[in-house]
Amino acid sequence: MIRKKYTFLLISAILIVIMVFTCACAHKETKEEKEPPAEEKKSNAAEKLLAYHTDIMDSAGVVTSNEQIRDYLMNWANYKGIPMTCDDAGNVVYSIAASDGYEGSVPTVIVCPYDYKQYDIYAEPITMALCIAKNNNGTGKLTLVFTPEKGNNYTGIQSLDSGCLDEGANVICLNAATRGVYSLRSGACSTFRFTQSIKKTAPSYTRAYSFTISGIPGGQPDAKIESHLNPIVQLETVLIALQTHNISFELAEFTGGTDSLLYATSAHAVIVIDADKETVFLERMDKMITNFNEQYANDTSQIVFQYEPCQMPSKVIRESDGKRLISFLFTLLDGVYYKDDNGIVNSLNSISKIRVKGKSVVINSVAYSLDPLSLAEIEENEETLCALSEIGYEKTGSISGWEAPEDMPFADAIRKAYRSVTDKKLSYHDSVATTSAGCVQALKSDLNIISITVNSNI
Repeated sequence: MIRKKYTFLLISAILIVIMVFTCACAHKETKEEKEPPAEEKKSNAAEKLLAYHTDIMDSAGVVTSNEQIRDYLMNWANYKGIPMTCDDAGNVVYSIAASDGYEGSVPTVIVCPYDYKQYDIYAEPITMALCIAKNNNGTGKLTLVFTPEKGNNYTGIQSLDSGCLDEGANVICLNAATRGVYSLRSGACSTFRFTQSIKKTAPSYTRAYSFTISGIPGGQPDAKIESHLNPIVQLETVLIALQTHNISFELAEFTGGTDSLLYATSAHAVIVIDADKETVFLERMDKMITNFNEQYANDTSQIVFQYEPCQMPSKVIRESDGKRLISFLFTLLDGVYYKDDNGIVNSLNSISKIRVKGKSVVINSVAYSLDPLSLAEIEENEETLCALSEIGYEKTGSISGWEAPEDMPFADAIRKAYRSVTDKKLSYHDSVATTSAGCVQALKSDLNIISITVNSNI
């Protein structure tokens, strides 16, 4: 409980920054009132955030669709007496009128994502947005847009009626990822699908084993990808190690990930080995499990790597096709692609999904880049690799990057609000991962936009 309260004290600073900003940008002559100490404000905000967050997380185990989250947001607004609309795409819009005397202030819009696939991660920005909706006062017009996502694809915000965004409004786009950051720039995104034709045969060997890696945090790949375990890549490494030690096997299954734009949270494979090599196989696997646990297992980690005997599959991937698949995975881009001269991540890739489907193996990957030239280079490299490996290549989607001027008055106002709350200087840092800000900017060009990616330690 102590750790949770500390987390919400940290997140509450962001909440107060936003609330201080919305009040500070709306001028009204009033009698001077004694303000409570900043630490008292943070403590009160933390208590409110914890209460809101607890209520949201009570449903974490039963939410299986964005429609359920949409209904929660609609019911919440109705219960709190907040005017609300919802469009066919599932965008839920709260409209909160300006306080008396603040009608001439610049409107503020807060864009907040929701996604049942990332329920735990998005609970924090949703908590912040709901807390602001209920506790704002002395502000201009406030609009909160809760927009549905499916793995950071931004289809909801792209479908939003631009009329929901007031002309010249100050917009705060909330996001959630492992790296918390205030940004005036975010990267562009490309997604890929790679398809390998395979043939299946009856197994030649007689011992079947399954491998499973699970419990890995999900979310959108970001600049911390170097420290993030990719279970698909890890299982590919295991299979290559078996080959290196002359342990022959046939691959029957290889599954991992659920969405092309998100980190894979688990991966599973089934192989069939030669019974004569079983002793060597067990010794090698026990060593790999020990090394894995030394690297990744700790008191707080939920990551588990296990292997066990399993039922013999009726079919396996032809051995030559299996070897070609593993070789392709080994050469496929994954991790940091490029850093700038200051060591800041500029471009990255993540192998996000793999499935054996009938006579094909389908692999999905995502790339993010702050530099259009680097992204074009990634696309060219992936296509070339597929041509050399006789693997089908398809670019399946793209999302534009975004950039706001460093000297934007809105950005400076946030800096001042941040300083007044934390007594620290705020620096904006680029988000290599795509944010919703680019989609918002595309809806209406005259908006003043910043992006805040929320985590527990921002």
